[in-house]
Amino acid sequence: MAGYKHSINDLKAEEECYIIESMQDSGFNKRYCIITELEMDALLKHDKGWVKSVKGNEYVYGYKTKKNPNITVYVYSSISPNGISRGCGSDAIRVCAVNTVTNKGIIKSKRINRVPGWDVRLQAKVMDVIKQIL
Repeated sequence: MAGYKHSINDLKAEEECYIIESMQDSGFNKRYCIITELEMDALLKHDKGWVKSVKGNEYVYGYKTKKNPNITVYVYSSISPNGISRGCGSDAIRVCAVNTVTNKGIIKSKRINRVPGWDVRLQAKVMDVIKQIL
């Protein structure tokens, strides 16, 4: 987390969010959350059908419905293999659905910024995408 005033050790346990007081290049203060692999695993549970893999430099979670097994819902987590999300402003969480037979995207939702409430917004987007493919 070079260039940032705080480290992950500065975060409060109940709300892993803090204010970046001097962002490089942006010129404004912004509140964002560092999200851990464990937090994402708690939302996208393996025992509920989510499968975690590494694509590129981030964890990607995939889910197939029983009704439509040719379509996979993917959550691009912005969490690096080191177990924590990337730095402020460098990436957002994304949700999409892909037809795995044709390898074509069929649903692309808007990004989910890593600010307080990210988990609630992620759950809502995932449910919306799943409803669309059923």
